[in-house]
Amino acid sequence: MRVCLTDHVQSPAPINVECTWPEMVTLFRAEAGLLRGTAKEDQRMISFGHFTGPVGNTTLADDGLHAIALDFDDVPDTAFRAAVELAQTLSTEGLAHTTFSHGARETPEGTTRGRIVIPFSAPIQAYQWPVTWDGFERAFRDFAQATCDPVCKNVGRRYWLPSINAKAAPPFDKGPWILAWGA
Repeated sequence: MRVCLTDHVQSPAPINVECTWPEMVTLFRAEAGLLRGTAKEDQRMISFGHFTGPVGNTTLADDGLHAIALDFDDVPDTAFRAAVELAQTLSTEGLAHTTFSHGARETPEGTTRGRIVIPFSAPIQAYQWPVTWDGFERAFRDFAQATCDPVCKNVGRRYWLPSINAKAAPPFDKGPWILAWGA
């Protein structure tokens, strides 16, 4: 699996890394909760392919994207659980976690702000991305009644690693919820 890490939003250059899926899960778990109270903009980010060029003007390397990340904002808890179950039927490997804003005071009661990451068995090329993303988004919307955040359709999208919002309420004040399978 190939990923691109940046130290924070204004990081001058991405760091391309190769890792296995278990190593990716370890990275997500290691990051979880380390940055409580740190501004979101100062936290580490990830993209699921290798990118070249400065942040903000990056180009996807020829080997394509190695995973899909789908964000769900303020979806009913039952819909997010259904989305995780669907992801587990679609892939033998994956990861689901709450995001920085989950558990914050503005999160509506009974809703989840979460992310599901599913690695691909083979990289998806940039020209295939719109159709791939649309297919996943439609599956989650139709079968789990969970609508994905449309900004995730951007092929160069970066995602914050799991972290805790300083305003998080219990039980999320102790750390983001992370579920990994196949690692």
